[in-house]
Amino acid sequence: MMQYEDERGAVYYIAYIGRSRWGIYRDTEEESGQMCEYPFFSGLAAQLELDEKAKRYGWREAKPAV
Repeated sequence: MMQYEDERGAVYYIAYIGRSRWGIYRDTEEESGQMCEYPFFSGLAAQLELDEKAKRYGWREAKPAV
């Protein structure tokens, strides 16, 4: 799954919420795991929405945290 970083350094990614739902989350230096959008009923739908937002706003691909 792709992660994206905006111009301010916030990282956006998808995560499983539970009960067959997925959400788009954002991590910043001040706050970790802030939910931005939900629910999506498949990981693919959430990833497609995140990919579309990244293209629309010019976000770059982020390196996954180890």
